[in-house]
Amino acid sequence: MNNSDKYLMERIMRGAFHNALPGSVLSIVPISGLGMVNRVFRVTCSNVELILRMRESTEALQEFCKEAWCMREAKRIGIPSPEALAAGLEGETAYLIETSISGTNGSLLPALRTPLWEALGRMARLIERFPATGFGLEFDADAEQDSSIASNSDSGSISCLNPIPGRGRFRNSFTPTWDAHIRYNLDALCDGDRLLGLGVYLPHQAESIRDAFSCLLAGFETGRLRLGLLHGDLSPRNVMVGTDETIHLIDWGCALVHAVPHYGLACLLRSRLEDGSVSETDEASFRAGYGLDVDAYEAMVRDIQCIALLDAFDKLRWALDRSPGDVPAFRRFATRMAASACHK
Repeated sequence: MNNSDKYLMERIMRGAFHNALPGSVLSIVPISGLGMVNRVFRVTCSNVELILRMRESTEALQEFCKEAWCMREAKRIGIPSPEALAAGLEGETAYLIETSISGTNGSLLPALRTPLWEALGRMARLIERFPATGFGLEFDADAEQDSSIASNSDSGSISCLNPIPGRGRFRNSFTPTWDAHIRYNLDALCDGDRLLGLGVYLPHQAESIRDAFSCLLAGFETGRLRLGLLHGDLSPRNVMVGTDETIHLIDWGCALVHAVPHYGLACLLRSRLEDGSVSETDEASFRAGYGLDVDAYEAMVRDIQCIALLDAFDKLRWALDRSPGDVPAFRRFATRMAASACHK
């Protein structure tokens, strides 16, 4: 950590708490291995230990406000999670300050893998009860409410002064609704489709893929599918097991509104097929925690596979435009999902 980092973090801490810090700052130590996007630091004060997350992007404030809203709703609904204390901008740097959870990361507790996945399933069902509307990954604060978070130093305690929205509105800038999302991916299945050129699917397979996407569109029109909030990255690495064995859910940056619980199950399917980071036993434990019996799950499998295919195609199209380095991996998985869909 260089001097410019140190001065920046000092300004963030003073501004976030209006020059009334929760005790004197004793140390600020970088934490590695907690994501590739944000820089994360443990801030030890004389009265409390905090986590500071920051990113050199003003647009990141939207994501941090989303995380703060999710943490607030998690507490309301009974999901142990950190508490967001402050979020804002310092120049071009967005930041989020939250309470630190004492304990051990779930990824370091292999003996607890099954109970952790069961707990994640229970949490997934509770998260669907968050008052979220819209569709997508991006968070929209209600225009009439101030979505910033501040600290109250009048009594020396830390609390939220400016309320974040009671109802979370989510969207995708490019395809702002589920209907638009499906229709974009349907329209892309044309003679000039770049995915055809990459060999992801063959011309004679287009109709089967079109049927899979159309099935999802019909699913919402008939009420077979519904939208709700998902954490977006449920796994043992995103839980902290406290010293009292309480399981805390952390890192809400991937939270989104999508098909529930289908999208979450599609993400587990992808992790199992792509890199093996999720096992069949993990999936079964998650479903048990969620409350899905075998018959209920079997009735959902076709939709889960269609959503996994849609997501694979959509992510690959995004990578072709925005993240060329991700194209090879996304191409392999999209090709695998297309072959599977066309053999049904």
